[in-house]
Parts: sequence; C-alpha cells; structure tokens
Amino acid sequence: MRFRLWTSALLIVAGSLLLTASVASAGPKEDVGAATVKWAQTLGENDPDKVILLYASDGVLWGTLSPTVRADRAALRDYFVTAFKVLPI
Repeated sequence: MRFRLWTSALLIVAGSLLLTASVASAGPKEDVGAATVKWAQTLGENDPDKVILLYASDGVLWGTLSPTVRADRAALRDYFVTAFKVLPI
C-alpha cells in the first residue's frame, strides 16, 4: 500500500521536485524513467537516509507535504522523516 501511495504521490511531486546541479539537463527518456523508478522504490523503503542520497549535494526540494523549501541535506532528511510518519502505511 505504501509503495502505491508513494507512486501516486510521485506524479504530484514530480512537478515540484527539483534535483539541481550547476547545469540542469535531462538525459534520454529511459534515464529519466529509470531515475524515477529508483526514487519511488527507495521511498518505499522508508529510510530517509537512503532517499536523500538520491539528491544532489546542492539539491532543493519543495515537497507536497510542507510549505518549506528544503535546500540542504539536514532539511531534506527532516522532510522525509516527517513524511514517513505522516503518510499511511
């Protein structure tokens, strides 16, 4: 159930999720698809430390569960710790 919830949330989050680097660019569709699947699977593990490793060191997140923009690893981790507590299993 949690995996389906995260997969559904992925569609919403995809619009607001920003993985930033010095130059933003997208690779082939397959690379984007594979990264999205990996992100969703990692979310399903309920381990914030694993999730934040998927973000660039200067990655930024404006999540759907919070009005706060997260711009460092500690803030990203805090977001996912809270998200895993709030969302149903």
